[in-house]
Amino acid sequence: MSKKPEFQNNCDNIASHFGVYSIKEASALWCNIKKIDLESVVDQMEAIAETSVGRSIYRHPFIACVEPVSRAIATAMESGVLPHGREDGIPANEYVAYERRHTRGTDLKKWIINEGLNEKPSFLFDDLERDTHTSISAESFRALQADRDALKVRIENSILEYKKLQGINKELTKKTLDYENFSSTKKRNLDLIIGLLTTALADKSGANCGTREKPNYSGLAELLQDYLPSDGMGMLIDKSLSCENLRKKLSSAHKYLEDN
Repeated sequence: MSKKPEFQNNCDNIASHFGVYSIKEASALWCNIKKIDLESVVDQMEAIAETSVGRSIYRHPFIACVEPVSRAIATAMESGVLPHGREDGIPANEYVAYERRHTRGTDLKKWIINEGLNEKPSFLFDDLERDTHTSISAESFRALQADRDALKVRIENSILEYKKLQGINKELTKKTLDYENFSSTKKRNLDLIIGLLTTALADKSGANCGTREKPNYSGLAELLQDYLPSDGMGMLIDKSLSCENLRKKLSSAHKYLEDN
């Protein structure tokens, strides 16, 4: 006995897109009638007139939207803007009886788009196409989504890199020399070094930092702030290295250099 092959019946979208619909069927589906109920709903439809285009405009005793939708479709077929044919849906270059008029899903969809209709039936348009503004194509929307996703990845990577740098900053801060615990010799040597740096910086860093002979300690302290470890909010990790404390240290170190 042959085994029934396994498969996934997920071709509804393409089947609807390339399907062929009578005016009755297209109107019912447009009005959100489920396919399981389609046949019974179509059987209950009646033409609004027995002559001319009225023979292809229908009403339903309980579904009010059938009439305006079928009228729009029938009128579009009659004027030639909506391609239609007989039961195969292939556009005909000759007159087709009103009751036999059918259109393909592709042609119906193009007509809806060309007319700029805000109402996009779910049997022809997917959720993305229905929710996207008419001035933005589905392709453009998907491209924007791709750009957004790429930017999100870049931001996440930047956050990871920032955290790594923050960890390095903290390690460097732990290794910062504690001036108060230095021996007198180391203090003297450090004062000399800071004094020399103060003189060099004042001479090379612009008017805001003063001159070699007369350094501007406030300006120098502000300059050094940019090179000190800080947290994610831009605050100094080591509070003892505040601008005021740096200014005092530069001032005392430069005085020590002058006195020695």
